[in-house]
Amino acid sequence: MSLSDLEAEARKIIEEAEKKAKEILEEAMREAREWKTMKIDKPLSDDEVSNIVSEFEDKIQKAIKEYEQKKKLIEENYSKKRDKIIEETAKVVAGV
Repeated sequence: MSLSDLEAEARKIIEEAEKKAKEILEEAMREAREWKTMKIDKPLSDDEVSNIVSEFEDKIQKAIKEYEQKKKLIEENYSKKRDKIIEETAKVVAGV
């Protein structure tokens, strides 16, 4: 696998992770807008509102954390493979 192939694969995976994180955030924001505009006969208590807000904040933080972990793993793997390719290319060029 060439260096450009590895770069393309890494970019693709990062873009997919970013897309998924954006989808989760958009869904949370859509649901928040729905709740905000919804007419409720009996309003929620402060504790219930706080619980709902905390739940969405947790989901958002989890999505961000997963994205960062995947991105870090991809970058580490890419760096290792890039270094190997460079090393092997240098050996071939040097005739070793």
